[in-house]
Amino acid sequence: MELSRAPPHGWGSPWKRFLLIDGPGSVVTSSYPEPYEGTVVSDLNYSVVLHCSAMANPSPLITWSLNGNVCGTQDTYVIRRLAKKDLGNYTCTAQNSVGLRTSNPVHVQLPEPPSEDTDTEPSEPDSIYALSGAPAIVLTIAGTSGIVIFIGVIMSSVINRKALMKGRNSKCGCF
Repeated sequence: MELSRAPPHGWGSPWKRFLLIDGPGSVVTSSYPEPYEGTVVSDLNYSVVLHCSAMANPSPLITWSLNGNVCGTQDTYVIRRLAKKDLGNYTCTAQNSVGLRTSNPVHVQLPEPPSEDTDTEPSEPDSIYALSGAPAIVLTIAGTSGIVIFIGVIMSSVINRKALMKGRNSKCGCF
């Protein structure tokens, strides 16, 4: 949270700009499949969806990078059919006139091959639990939207409560 030096007309002073962060210096990211300790594991030819959420004033510009090279400029980056060229570290950057925030990396990799000392045969994914394409994209966006709305409601409640408390403490009894 940063204090602005020049508030917009009628906002009073000081006013605040919020950047929703998930830990210091990072923006909120989500993905399908769900990451484990910052790593998304997926087989070749399956979909991978990466989503970045950042709430700031003014609205930030979102970019996705793969191994340091910009690969997307939308909040959702979709890999429709994972190929070897898509493997690596993805980061989301949110930038506006106030500053720049970069997410922790999300590493996209193939599953580890089975060790030689096991007698397990490769198995096909259970089609009941496997999602790719449009259903995976919709599920990821819906989940992320729910999180953003939930956080927005909490922030609104806190702001309204502070305004109400400030009004109760005023000498004139007005808000």
